[in-house]
Amino acid sequence: MKRHIFALFVSLLLLTPALASASEKQDARSPGRTMPPAEKGPVLVADASSGQSELYSKAKTLFESKKYDETIQLLSGPASADRYDFKLNILLAKAQLEKCAILKANGDGSYKQLIEQPYSIGRRLYKLDKTNPEPYYIVARSLLINERLGRAGKTIKKALYFSPNNPDYLLVLGDVWSALLGRYKSFSKAEDAYKRAMSLRKNDHEFKVLIEKRLEDLSKREKALEESGKWNTKS
Repeated sequence: MKRHIFALFVSLLLLTPALASASEKQDARSPGRTMPPAEKGPVLVADASSGQSELYSKAKTLFESKKYDETIQLLSGPASADRYDFKLNILLAKAQLEKCAILKANGDGSYKQLIEQPYSIGRRLYKLDKTNPEPYYIVARSLLINERLGRAGKTIKKALYFSPNNPDYLLVLGDVWSALLGRYKSFSKAEDAYKRAMSLRKNDHEFKVLIEKRLEDLSKREKALEESGKWNTKS
């Protein structure tokens, strides 16, 4: 009996190291085994605002190069994804306005559908920040292109209240008064708005040529109305 107990004891002594070795090998292979974490360097997190800034910069370059379709294509997705990003949405709306103006000038009636997009963007944004003049400008110009002149005039005056020396806003005001010339004797108001806009952007040759053409057309229309005797009695 003693001999059997002694043999069992010896067997256990021999088996224990083998079990320990097998356990170590299994631990090394097992994906569920929690191992001490290796030391790592600091994790660098990408700055999302940096990507947004690059997107805006690229879009602005396209816009300033008058590549309005490309600007719209670039910004439509990101601006829709973040409907309250003022910079992206305002630049998108401005590109849409320029495209609408070109379509209308070319006699393409598709502008009537597209103009609803910048109009909606402007209304959404000025409800968020009633002191930012840009959304008012976008809405006013949308209304002007759509020939809703009364509301366009009231809205651009809100933009000018917050930014009275903005030549783009003054240009819209001049365009509103010019468009109303057949109903009102608004020549002097249109002329004043145009000349103020030009004085604020003296070094911009393209803008100066644009204003001079507006003034020339305004004078011709006033003269034609005077000669025809079709002045409205309102002043």
